[in-house]
Amino acid sequence: MRRIALLVFTLVFAFGFFGCSEDSSDPSGPGGGSGQIDAPTSLTASSKSDTEIELTWTDNSAGTAKSVIDRQIGGAAWEEIASVNAGTVAYTDTDLEEGSVYNYRVKANLDRLYSNYSATVNATTAPKTPSHLNIGRVTSTSVFLQWNDLSQKETGYEIQRKTAIDTEFQQHASVAADDDSFEDTELIVGSTFQYRVRAVLSGVSSGWSDEVTVMTPGPPTGMTAESISENEIVLTWTDNTPNEINFSVDQQLVGTSGWTEIAVPEADIRTYTATGLLEGTVYSFRIKAVLENGESDYSETALTNTLPRAPTDLTSVQDSNNPRQINLTWSDNSANERGFEVQRKSSGDWSTIETVISNTDSYQDDGLEINTTYT
Repeated sequence: MRRIALLVFTLVFAFGFFGCSEDSSDPSGPGGGSGQIDAPTSLTASSKSDTEIELTWTDNSAGTAKSVIDRQIGGAAWEEIASVNAGTVAYTDTDLEEGSVYNYRVKANLDRLYSNYSATVNATTAPKTPSHLNIGRVTSTSVFLQWNDLSQKETGYEIQRKTAIDTEFQQHASVAADDDSFEDTELIVGSTFQYRVRAVLSGVSSGWSDEVTVMTPGPPTGMTAESISENEIVLTWTDNTPNEINFSVDQQLVGTSGWTEIAVPEADIRTYTATGLLEGTVYSFRIKAVLENGESDYSETALTNTLPRAPTDLTSVQDSNNPRQINLTWSDNSANERGFEVQRKSSGDWSTIETVISNTDSYQDDGLEINTTYT
């Protein structure tokens, strides 16, 4: 009986020992598993956006085991965040914080058995994508870009540009963290440019902003100024900008400082008459195209003088003592003429017979033919 009892006790002890060993395959134990299943390998983690990290790995269980994913933030404890079906080798972790580092590891699970953990990997979420990229101001040779800085973690911004001859965007400039603008200068007049912006942080980048397209406006050319009266000058120019909303015409009295805007002709207009000017005075003019968000450079200046006021009350009387002389008189209406030009016609065309000095109001035409009509 003692032998039988001892044998029974031994069998019971042995059964209890092996039963405890099976239960001890706890994933929280050293190495995370029993090692009876091959652990996943080649785990990778990459940022997809400011709130997502994508994981991929190699399943070494021939597609029979589920995969359990753990995550760690900073120095905090590991936590299980997902368990995916057998054969699945990718997972996207969502609702994350921008610009933050996350650690990951994966293990296989088949019934109550767990593999060891894979190697640990980490990834940093991207900074938030800038929004509302827009053209703050444009000139003939510069473009001022603005955007909304939405990130609290970026270390800077990258600006890419594409010209008419580029097939792809090219890296063009970088600005510091918290900057929300950039001015592109020394551009070619009348050229088209496209821009986009993204935030960067420690090797990861946000998505690209929306793209904006802008054309640098060409200044008006071929500016001319022609006097048509004592108080009017006609201006003409060539319009080199396809999208102006109007023009701005400036005037300057030669010999003085400063310009004065005198008119805003509508878009596509190519002529303007300056009025109310002083007679016999030299004026200078310039013009620029005005856009919704900028303006062209000024045209070259054009200058001319208004005409002096014409003399009036012209009379012609044959001299009483000299039948070959006609005496002319007129009213001098100009305040700043440089002289008077006297023309005569008997038959055929007019011809200039004399130029007399300013402030003169008479002239004697001598040596004429008798019995001849002169005008």
